[in-house]
Amino acid sequence: MTESPKLTFLVDLDGVCCEWYRSVAKLLDVDPDTLEHKVGQESPELFNIPRDNIWEVIRATKGDMWVNLEPYPWLYDLYDGLKKHGNVCFATSPGKDPYALTGKALWIEKHFLSRIPNYLRKLMVGFPKELLAGNPYLGFASGDFPRQAKNFCRGVCGVSPCTYVTHIQ
Repeated sequence: MTESPKLTFLVDLDGVCCEWYRSVAKLLDVDPDTLEHKVGQESPELFNIPRDNIWEVIRATKGDMWVNLEPYPWLYDLYDGLKKHGNVCFATSPGKDPYALTGKALWIEKHFLSRIPNYLRKLMVGFPKELLAGNPYLGFASGDFPRQAKNFCRGVCGVSPCTYVTHIQ
């Protein structure tokens, strides 16, 4: 009997590992506890601010927002649980902020250096994420919006056991 290949789990940072909405709310001087975030609701709808204005505020932090994103309380349980079943790699997008690349790498270093000494080898930064679809040994957890999920699933073409988990909360 041959052993099955190990799965590789691609885990998004924003919305899966860390709290993007709360951080952005604080930057916009909005009390995050007053937000009624609904699954699939995009940031311009949530904050009632044009998308480009939100990115302008994020870019003004020069990467600090990304480095200081608050991790979800289940972060290490999620990582350790996935690690038991295969490899874990962080897959994320810089959005519209050139500082996001460095900020997200530093966030991973800050929270995972003791668990992943070679953490930069476990980071994939790119857009669009649907280009990662189609591998039958790939699991993907993302905090992306439904329109992005549809593009990802279109890339999968029904190949199992590839999974798309959206808005883990």
